[in-house]
Amino acid sequence: MDVGSILIMVAIAVLAVVFIARPLSDSGLTTSGMDETGLSSRKAELEHVLSLIQDLDMDYAMEKVLPDDYKTARPELVSRGAALMREIDGWQGTNGHRPSALPSVGLDAEIEAQVARLRGGAGAAPAGFCARCGQASLAGDRFCIRCGAPLTVEEAGA
Repeated sequence: MDVGSILIMVAIAVLAVVFIARPLSDSGLTTSGMDETGLSSRKAELEHVLSLIQDLDMDYAMEKVLPDDYKTARPELVSRGAALMREIDGWQGTNGHRPSALPSVGLDAEIEAQVARLRGGAGAAPAGFCARCGQASLAGDRFCIRCGAPLTVEEAGA
């Protein structure tokens, strides 16, 4: 073997080791992966508890479960589900995954102002009526909004 070939093989081996070892040494990946895995398992457990509550309610409605058993089992399941919901909310709150609960008031006002501006003539009196169906038309309409018939200039009011 040639010295150049050996150096190339060693370089490729070093690059392969670095490529393989990189995810193992990256601490940010493992902690966020564990958080996401834990969150996912908690959500799956919550879905299971909610399913158990639903099944218990159905069995109680069909009189398959005794009232005493129902009265003891349901509060336990509800408290377990509430604890899981609080835990999930805590994880989502600390990781920044929680969307804002309420939109900003300024955004709502801006949207309402734009809607009012676009509606503009919604409260205006009709400029004419369709000859075919009698639907009121606004100034500038070229077609009836009910039947789609073309409006003449007199009917459109323009």
